[in-house]
Amino acid sequence: MRRFLVLLAILAVTAYGCTPRTIVDDQGAGAAGEAGAQGQAQDGQVTIEPISDSVSSTDVTASSGDRLTDIANRYKTSSQGVPEFGDIYFDFDSYSIQGDYRRVLDDLSSWLTSNNAILLVEGHCDDRGTREYNLALGDRRALSIKDYLLASGVPDLKIETVSYGEERPVCKDESESCWTKNRRGHFVIEVVR
Repeated sequence: MRRFLVLLAILAVTAYGCTPRTIVDDQGAGAAGEAGAQGQAQDGQVTIEPISDSVSSTDVTASSGDRLTDIANRYKTSSQGVPEFGDIYFDFDSYSIQGDYRRVLDDLSSWLTSNNAILLVEGHCDDRGTREYNLALGDRRALSIKDYLLASGVPDLKIETVSYGEERPVCKDESESCWTKNRRGHFVIEVVR
């Protein structure tokens, strides 16, 4: 097991470069994770693919004030006045951002560049496949969101990522509708005063 974790760390550094990433390991090794159901992670090996460099976003054409007013009207706000952007959902065994969620990320980008806040992007998976693979997949999901936001102009210092893999499900039923809810990127925004 230790040998596997060392190999995983080497693969992660090789695949993602030297930029620090956080992968959270809350419990002991589990038997199943998201990718194993499709044979992507077998015999204790994890396949890690680099994130595409072709991340893009739509251009913001409205003035900054109009854009922020539009964002404020589209989303509920927390008690601190921070818009609740909601989760970004992913297809099975994927970290590609679907077109429907690009508008949310564009709004989040506009809000972050106009406010003094720090964003934590959490990567989550369903419980199919190996636990280790899901930690790596959760990391790739969080990083794909971060890369999109960086391409949209959000400074790198404003975004942190963490992977929880399958460790923090929002739904525990063994059904596709439940698994879909667990394959997500979640946002935690902290306003800096």
